[in-house]
Amino acid sequence: MDKKLIKDFETSHRGSHTGVQLLNKQAMKGNDRNVKYLVKWKARPEKENSWEKEATISRERITEFEAR
Repeated sequence: MDKKLIKDFETSHRGSHTGVQLLNKQAMKGNDRNVKYLVKWKARPEKENSWEKEATISRERITEFEAR
């Protein structure tokens, strides 16, 4: 496969702030360190939305989500 195509895919679908939309936030009770976000992946069907750990999400995208 073309390396540029692979890089473009990874950039847009693996935590890049341009490839995801955060829909919801979930934290374990009494533990702010275990925060997860429900992620809608760009150009992917809704059934592929997934909960992802905060550490894997772009800080810019989290800041944008928290401002809403």
